[in-house]
Amino acid sequence: MIADSYLIPDSDMPYYSETPLYLPHVYQSSDRQRAVSPLPSRTKCGLPEDQFVFCSFNNNYKITPEVFDCWMRILNRVPQSVIWLLADNVWAQENMTARARAAGSIPIA
Repeated sequence: MIADSYLIPDSDMPYYSETPLYLPHVYQSSDRQRAVSPLPSRTKCGLPEDQFVFCSFNNNYKITPEVFDCWMRILNRVPQSVIWLLADNVWAQENMTARARAAGSIPIA
């Protein structure tokens, strides 16, 4: 685990099983030499051009059923909106799709 002393202070070490590799100044690593890619279009990402897009790219294990159900209620109340989620694997995608269909948030295909 890569971290810095701000991210994981000594007082929090008892809560970790891993031994962090501390960077000397800051945790955020980046490559300033890498070119920034052009922004993809909504169409290229499979998103509608004329709707509001909610999104979350968290790991799927962080999305609890309660949170997902709340998102579905929001989608049902906001006309012309969609949600764009990261699917870690095919099973997560199938489960989220089924739950969204059950909530009436996406058409059944």
